[in-house]
Amino acid sequence: MRKKFTFPEWPGIYLIWNKEEEKGYIGSSVSVCERLKSHWKCLHQHKCTIKLQRAWNKYGEEAFEVIVLEVIYYKKAPKNKKKRLKLRKKLIKKGQFWIDYYDAVDDGYNIAPKAGSTLGMEFSFSAKPKISEALTGRKLSKDTKNKISIANIGNTNGRNNKGKKCTEKTKKKMSKAHKGHKVSKKTRKKISIANTGKVRSDSVKRKLSEIKKKNPVRYWKGRKMSVSQRKKLSIAHIGIFPSKKTVLKMSRSQKRRYL
Repeated sequence: MRKKFTFPEWPGIYLIWNKEEEKGYIGSSVSVCERLKSHWKCLHQHKCTIKLQRAWNKYGEEAFEVIVLEVIYYKKAPKNKKKRLKLRKKLIKKGQFWIDYYDAVDDGYNIAPKAGSTLGMEFSFSAKPKISEALTGRKLSKDTKNKISIANIGNTNGRNNKGKKCTEKTKKKMSKAHKGHKVSKKTRKKISIANTGKVRSDSVKRKLSEIKKKNPVRYWKGRKMSVSQRKKLSIAHIGIFPSKKTVLKMSRSQKRRYL
């Protein structure tokens, strides 16, 4: 007979405790009751996480009990997307606290050291190709893409800085960090391939023109021109004679070089 759970559908943190080994699995859910039902179903079908499944197979269902460690609030989870995201973030924070408190990874049945993510998990060589096969050709729907973009707004991890406005201090730090950084030939090729056939918007074109006007020397410095470009420039400059002012400027700049 499968266990019947009498827990209400409240969001919270739960512990599946093994009385024989005195070890446990910690999880968090928007609905503790529904999550526990799915856990029990997976355990009976031998489809649960490997550490918990092995202990279940060894000691049986009678050795396990469920303890609700913490309830976020005593009512059902909200249906509003923003409120639900806030709730999930809270659950992840609380779940992480209890994972660390019980040392559920090293001395328990949890596999992932970080709550709400697979970071730090070590997959076996047999599992890796299975995961890649399952994910190849998988197309995300528009709703899931929107959810991912909303979740990543203001996220400072890696490249997910969408919507984040940097302060002047951080901008200066970034510029200092990138000064003197030389891009390899491979990366240059990748950038050129990525930009070929790319249609730039009017706003991007305006920004580029402003940069050229502000500092034209810096923009063209170190750029190698093709033979066709050189020919076009030479044809365009035929018959053009510099004014007296430009001649003076050129002579001054040449004098500074050799002083």
